[in-house]
Amino acid sequence: MKRVVENAIESTVVRALLAWALVGACLFSAFLYTVLVNKAIFQTVETKHVRSKMSEMSSGLNSLEERYLSLQKTATLQKALELGFAETENPKFVSRKSLGKGISVRDEL
Repeated sequence: MKRVVENAIESTVVRALLAWALVGACLFSAFLYTVLVNKAIFQTVETKHVRSKMSEMSSGLNSLEERYLSLQKTATLQKALELGFAETENPKFVSRKSLGKGISVRDEL
């Protein structure tokens, strides 16, 4: 049995097949490595882009909050009436009934 195995290993066909299999495995590994490194680079660039965009949006949000707070200080009933706000004659309020019964319209708070 040992002789049969030794003869098979020494066979040029088996050696050639093994050599091509190793070359193929090396090429596949190199291709896979290239693809994964490329993907990592693109993800890093995308992360930097998203972080810069978040920074821009955050500063924009801060300026909007400052504007809101400054406008909130100037909001009075007199200004609302000047801008066309009119109080209703018969206000209706919406409130939730006890759990599971939905929403109802009532005339009181």
